[in-house]
Amino acid sequence: LVAVAWKQRSVPSALPFGAMMLAVAAWAFADAGFLLAETRQAAYVAESVIRAASSQVPPLWVLFVLVFAGYDRWVNWRTIAALWVVPMTYVFVTLTAPLLGLASTPADVIFLTTNGIRAPVVEAGIAHDFHLLFAYLTMTVGYGILVSFLLRSRAVYRKQTAIIVLGAVAPVI
Repeated sequence: LVAVAWKQRSVPSALPFGAMMLAVAAWAFADAGFLLAETRQAAYVAESVIRAASSQVPPLWVLFVLVFAGYDRWVNWRTIAALWVVPMTYVFVTLTAPLLGLASTPADVIFLTTNGIRAPVVEAGIAHDFHLLFAYLTMTVGYGILVSFLLRSRAVYRKQTAIIVLGAVAPVI
């Protein structure tokens, strides 16, 4: 999807969509690496990549929705800065956790065995909870803009918008 978005970059919403798909792909690959990790350090590195990649999805979702719904005037440096303050702070807190202790560290990784399957577990902490709240609020705003666009758009865009809404809501349910 990233390659298709890049080829279609003349379409205004293609670049935010492609960037969002790149973040989701990085998140998925890091999650696979996390689940396959054999050591605390490997699990911690994968978890850090998961946090960095997943924190980019909500602001990219809002950018995509704004452009797709025709609110291009809202896509400016102020909006972009506002959308990325929390994610970039979260990434900073995650990356500096071993030094500052504001998030989990490699020592916080434990391995649990359930039904014969051994997997790493990392306690989230307050920084993660704050970011999760931001992520859900941001995603909800994006859904609201998209549903509003669905209700007011011409018939030619309704099917496409409905598919995007259903596809975006499916992972949340």
